[in-house]
Amino acid sequence: MKKTITIVLAVLTISTTMLLTTGCWIFKYDPDYEHTFESPSGEKSVTVRCDWVCRPDVYYEDECIFEYEGSGFMEDIQWEVEWVSEDEIILSAPSAKAKYSDEVYTIKLPD
Repeated sequence: MKKTITIVLAVLTISTTMLLTTGCWIFKYDPDYEHTFESPSGEKSVTVRCDWVCRPDVYYEDECIFEYEGSGFMEDIQWEVEWVSEDEIILSAPSAKAKYSDEVYTIKLPD
């Protein structure tokens, strides 16, 4: 009995440690909302991942370059990327323009 309890506690400790060290990022994003946008030249791409309340994070080369700091949205928001140049994008929500017209962000890609 003591051996079983020890094993269960060890497994729980290891699982908790693994979960805390990954920062729970695997649970942050809605798996149905991850879109990749390619630059006009096709040389660069960014990925927009949204959490469960449609807050977007933008990734470039697996590095988060933009994280939405607002409280989130009560409905589904489809975020779009418009390429200004190879090093600059505009993130907006054109599907909800009237309601969220101020949700437009210019983002520079790191070198």
